[in-house]
Amino acid sequence: MKEDIALIDLASDKRAEFLMLFEEFVRSYLLSPTGEKHSAYYDEGRRQARSNLARLIESKERDEDRFLAILSGYGVKFNNINL
Repeated sequence: MKEDIALIDLASDKRAEFLMLFEEFVRSYLLSPTGEKHSAYYDEGRRQARSNLARLIESKERDEDRFLAILSGYGVKFNNINL
């Protein structure tokens, strides 16, 4: 029982430490011009990911092969490939 309480105390301490560090991150980076720019990239990445997923779902519904579409989304280039 003592071990369980010690683990709970440790978890509480770590949670408090994490929250303190996160608040420092928000103040010192996230709200800075660089942090705001980074956040904008995150939002654009999520929009692009949703678009890619919708495109792949539509392709699946048409029973199309999605292998090359997925790889090309990662920047893989194909020259005269026959699979």
